[in-house]
Amino acid sequence: MDQTQFVFLFWAYFVAWMGVLLYVGSLVMRERKLRRQLDSLQAQLKDGEDA
Repeated sequence: MDQTQFVFLFWAYFVAWMGVLLYVGSLVMRERKLRRQLDSLQAQLKDGEDA
């Protein structure tokens, strides 16, 4: 393999890993948002039981 093939291979792996990292990052952000919503809902339900 010549040098240009290694360059293209490097960039292809780089782009693929960046896609994986962005996907995992979006999952983490979604999980945090859902956890905050769940905590808020639990607080609302607890307040409703106290009334």
